[in-house]
Amino acid sequence: MDLNTIIVLGLCVVILIILVVMYLKDKQADKKFERFEQVLTDNMQENFILKKEIEKIKETIDAMDLGKFGEVIDEEMEQRLMPLKKSIETIGEMISNLRK
Repeated sequence: MDLNTIIVLGLCVVILIILVVMYLKDKQADKKFERFEQVLTDNMQENFILKKEIEKIKETIDAMDLGKFGEVIDEEMEQRLMPLKKSIETIGEMISNLRK
């Protein structure tokens, strides 16, 4: 074998090693991109679900009659405060009786 043949074989081996290293790195990059793609897909699905839930909540709020809702709250507050109001009136009567 002459020197030129050895040099050509050496260069072929170096090129083969470079190709193998590039192939391995490409496989690693594919795995990383696959993970990122899965995360992106999961986030897109979650975003879609959240948008649907927000739309349902918005429809529910739009369907509510807020004026009527306010009246219901006022009635409920009045019912809950009625015993307190009666207690205050009773105490007021007791104080006025004590002053007499």
